[in-house]
Amino acid sequence: MGAFPLYLQEKKHYTVVEYFDLENRLREKLYEFDEGKIIRRAERTATHKEITLNVAFTFRQLARIKDDKFNIYASNVRLEVQQNQKYYYPDVFVTCEADAKLPLLKKEAKIVVEVLSDSSESVDKKDRQTDYLQMNSLEQYIRISQKSVFVEVYERKSDFFAYKIYTDLKQEIELANFGGIFLQSIYESVKFDTNLAG
Repeated sequence: MGAFPLYLQEKKHYTVVEYFDLENRLREKLYEFDEGKIIRRAERTATHKEITLNVAFTFRQLARIKDDKFNIYASNVRLEVQQNQKYYYPDVFVTCEADAKLPLLKKEAKIVVEVLSDSSESVDKKDRQTDYLQMNSLEQYIRISQKSVFVEVYERKSDFFAYKIYTDLKQEIELANFGGIFLQSIYESVKFDTNLAG
């Protein structure tokens, strides 16, 4: 991604209107917004991109089985996590038909998937986890390691989120009202690099 624009460094707090205006003017988009701060999205490694494509492709196949009742977005569509406060670009997320009106802004994610990077892991595991789990529409939050076969899933129950870890390529993650995805599909063609830098 290109250098952080100088005019973004001149101001420490932005309104959401200013954020949308800046995003419309930037050549390199995909800047996120967190309570007045504009944040450049972390760089993606080749492994990160491979996993993201695998998940998006598998989800797209599942959506076709469901007669396209669900919509799949990967990396370049903004998700409103908290109105006028937090806007992120998840690696992959799933919405239903009702959330298809605005082409590049969605508000009702059912499933959110983040592939962890060294540069964003602590944020994904703390702040973002809290933000995503507070979304009323969210049914599952999935975090995927790009260093080893390791997937964490938070799944909504009646009044809490259950937590489960998956570490075997033969395991399948059941996706609420959507189907299932095997870890083998998530990590297809991935060669782990112990020297990964996110």
